Amino acid sequence: NGSTNFIFRRCKVFNSINWAVVFLNSTQLEISNNVILGNYSTYLNNDGIVVRNGTFIRVRDNYVDTGFSNGTSSDDAIVVGADSTASYATTEHVEITGNFVRSSLQTGIKIIMQVVALNDFNIHDNEIWYAYVGGIAVQKFDNGEEIATNINIHDNKIEGWGRSTGSFDNAIVANYSGSGAGTLFRNL
Repeated sequence: NGSTNFIFRRCKVFNSINWAVVFLNSTQLEISNNVILGNYSTYLNNDGIVVRNGTFIRVRDNYVDTGFSNGTSSDDAIVVGADSTASYATTEHVEITGNFVRSSLQTGIKIIMQVVALNDFNIHDNEIWYAYVGGIAVQKFDNGEEIATNINIHDNKIEGWGRSTGSFDNAIVANYSGSGAGTLFRNL
């Protein structure tokens, strides 16, 4: 049913077949100073760090590269959000900072909305490179809520090829139904 007061620090995860690290229904979770390298397989869902349904979450100072080794698959580097399949579906009081991330086929940082609204997210001082679909995406999946309050995205650096290049301060919300790409990041 989740963890409380859990610290995942200074770990190395290489060549995971599916999501590298996943945390569900957590309270007071810190994920920091880790190295996660993926993309050796041909499977989808090679996400680096996934946090679904939690409160007081800190994801900081990690090196996440889901495009490592130039494999045939890559997915989002960091994903945080509410999961429609969980009995406890709240995601709030989240800080994502100081991370160095790459995703050769998807987004660097993805915030997802399913079932419930998101509240109090601070995404800042991250460096995202070679994120093909977009640097930072805040998006709705399936029948998710369209409410995201107190989402602060600032002082992130995005570089490399793909659809987003440059240093941006703002993101837009993209409504999705599970697949397809849109303009996930725009300098507003």
